[in-house]
Amino acid sequence: MDRSLNACLRSLEDYIKERLAVIKTTKANDGLEAAKKEYAKMTPMNFKIFLKQYRAEQAALYAGKGWNKILCPVKVSGDGCERCGAVPAAPGEDGHGGSRLLSCGKCRKVLYCNRACQKEDWKAHKPFCK
Repeated sequence: MDRSLNACLRSLEDYIKERLAVIKTTKANDGLEAAKKEYAKMTPMNFKIFLKQYRAEQAALYAGKGWNKILCPVKVSGDGCERCGAVPAAPGEDGHGGSRLLSCGKCRKVLYCNRACQKEDWKAHKPFCK
């Protein structure tokens, strides 16, 4: 199995373990309804956000091992901000005809809700920006 696939599988396993631990603790402390709310947070978009953070942590710990080149295997339907996952408001919801997401000025492949998210995400996005 190639290193990239192993890294993706390891990150997915860590994500699931982390979320299940939170759900178990929440259920024990706050009951079933609270645990269900935590379970609902296990979405593809939240995994994508987790992977970006995980990848950055691993790249810092293991420089030169290719962590900054690992692509997220999860495809998220719908367009949302690459960094925070925010989706644009529907026309009329914000009183201004709907907010638009901004695309990366270089590759035009990823979307951001604002310049602040784009700036914060640049270090993670830069290796993939073509």
